[in-house]
Amino acid sequence: MKRLVVDDEWWDKVEYLLAFTKPIVDLICMFDTDKPNLGEVYEGIDSMIEKIRVLINAKEQDPNEVFYREVKDILTKRWNKMTTSLHLLAYAVNPKYYSVELLNDPERTLPNNDPEVSQGYKKALRKLFVDPDIAYMIREEFSHFVGSEGLGAGNDPFSS
Repeated sequence: MKRLVVDDEWWDKVEYLLAFTKPIVDLICMFDTDKPNLGEVYEGIDSMIEKIRVLINAKEQDPNEVFYREVKDILTKRWNKMTTSLHLLAYAVNPKYYSVELLNDPERTLPNNDPEVSQGYKKALRKLFVDPDIAYMIREEFSHFVGSEGLGAGNDPFSS
């Protein structure tokens, strides 16, 4: 034990382990709250995986990113077990992800343009709104929402 405590190489490994697990712990803490945050889950997981990728790639010398792919595979499998179409719908209708700043970011894919998100929120809408007329109305409203045709565009949903 004494040898480990004074071994700088061992402490470097401990620091590395803590560094790439920190985004996981931060995400858990973010959702360990009484605040409603279902619409933040998808983005939170996606951001966590990206932070881990950056940390691992900065440390590893492996050009094939074997370690990162293994970690990502574990995280993705866990995410796929717990995600539902409701998470994707909540993410897709979160106004935060349609801000002017994000709309103008060429690196960013809007939730409604992401194939995985799109498939998920459509599945949720089909489950929630089985009446074809109501489902059509909801899809129309969603189109207006993602097209920024709401209050910010000068439309008042309470008029008329």
